[in-house]
Amino acid sequence: MQLNTVHLSLPQRLYNLSIGLYKFPQTLNRMETSSQNLDSEFIPSFRKAINIIKSSAIYNGKVDYKRLKNSDIYAEFRQLTAQLAYFPLDLLRTNDQKLAFWLNLYNALVIDGIIQYNIQRTVHEVRGFFAKVAYIVNGYRFSLDDIEHGILRSNRGHPIVLGTQFSLKDERRRYALDAIDPRIHFALVCGAISCPPISFYTEENIDQQLEQAAHNFISQEVIMNSEKKIIYLSQIFRWYAPDFGGSRWNQLGLGNFAPILRFISTYVTEQNLHELLTKNAGEFRVKFKSYNWGLNLTT
Repeated sequence: MQLNTVHLSLPQRLYNLSIGLYKFPQTLNRMETSSQNLDSEFIPSFRKAINIIKSSAIYNGKVDYKRLKNSDIYAEFRQLTAQLAYFPLDLLRTNDQKLAFWLNLYNALVIDGIIQYNIQRTVHEVRGFFAKVAYIVNGYRFSLDDIEHGILRSNRGHPIVLGTQFSLKDERRRYALDAIDPRIHFALVCGAISCPPISFYTEENIDQQLEQAAHNFISQEVIMNSEKKIIYLSQIFRWYAPDFGGSRWNQLGLGNFAPILRFISTYVTEQNLHELLTKNAGEFRVKFKSYNWGLNLTT
């Protein structure tokens, strides 16, 4: 079995060239003949492996990369990733199955990429980290960008790249989710301090888990000054403004942020602030906090 041909959109190809990514760069797993003929038992095995990683090297949403790197747990996980190359994605039939699988894969791939590239302080040590770090899944190369923008964001494409992630000829398009669930942005962990705390998800409880992730992130990251009518938001709400009901202007820090604030109001627990934000969203001035790209290390 050979790596299947993929067809990136023209804007995405130009972006890849700008970061020095040519055609099919290396991936973090390999296609091994001993890993063929997988069935649905792979998902429980993969889930078990990442849960062991979570319990042994993740504390309060932060990762002990040094401890994990030299552990038997990580070595076993690395062996398991070889099987991904042959995992039949058509086994993922429901939206919940797809959400849980791709969210978990993304978060595991970020951890793997940080260790494999020996990153010490920030993922920006590797130019184009999110396009370069990739696994082969079902014979196709899927980078972090492919998973986030092509699959989970329903092929909307990278925020700074106009156009889709996958071209019309790209067979990976058929694996994209039908619609964007904006709560994924509180579950995807990019390896930075300002990212949400890392966790892993199950198809049986994915809706409740995403709700909790949204509540946790917004309660910690959104700061409101009700007297001055100022609200301070994570850059995530600017970068992905259209996913939260906003506009392209919002991505530039401009325009009306009321739709985004109404989305946020759903997860504001204080009743008076919830009502204030719901009824008077257009009166708030929005300011965006600096994004800390320092590595999400345990302390």
